[in-house]
Amino acid sequence: MTKLNLSYDEIMKIVERQFPLSVTQLIRAMGYDPKVSTVMNQFLYALRKMGSYGMIRMKKVGANQVMIPISADRVRKVDEK
Repeated sequence: MTKLNLSYDEIMKIVERQFPLSVTQLIRAMGYDPKVSTVMNQFLYALRKMGSYGMIRMKKVGANQVMIPISADRVRKVDEK
């Protein structure tokens, strides 16, 4: 198993630029193959960690996990009021 070098800052830049974004779209944007199960698992682990740190919010849409930066989610909630 190869350990990927995943930087939370690099992931956040991509998510903020292209949200809403699915996990497979993020993996492709970072230059990895989403069909490899270890790659998918390592990204999901990193994204769950980022969610627990309050950096992103992950929502399930159908069979996909969609990521939204917390800053964009706050703006959306203010606009709905």
